[in-house]
Amino acid sequence: MTPATPRFRQLLRSPFGARIGVIALLFCIWEIAARWWIDPMFLSPPSRVFTSLSAVFETRGVPAALRLTFFELAVAFVLSVIIGLVIGLAVGLQPFARRSFMPIILLIYATPQITILPLFILYFGIGAASKIAFGVSHGFFPSS
Repeated sequence: MTPATPRFRQLLRSPFGARIGVIALLFCIWEIAARWWIDPMFLSPPSRVFTSLSAVFETRGVPAALRLTFFELAVAFVLSVIIGLVIGLAVGLQPFARRSFMPIILLIYATPQITILPLFILYFGIGAASKIAFGVSHGFFPSS
């Protein structure tokens, strides 16, 4: 038995190792199923997907779209953190604010976020603003 074997067994017993093992197992099942049982037009094997990623990223327009998406994601994240901190501290530190606004916050929290998306699109339009607003609502009221 080599000295690395106990470390490997310890890794497999840890939650991190179990997660990595489950992900690897799912990729193996996906690869086998996509190669022998499922039509490749319906589901491509992960090996083919990973080898084609460079072609996708070299496609005209994809890098710009990714930059825009990451910008919108960063703005939504920053806004949701700021709004969440301000409202959380205000409601958490003041008993009157907690009694007054907590039922409203819980009511909005119980509302499925996807039902609010059409309202954001109607109000902000089909652009970056509606995506950022939807991202802020997801950051502030995470889906369960």
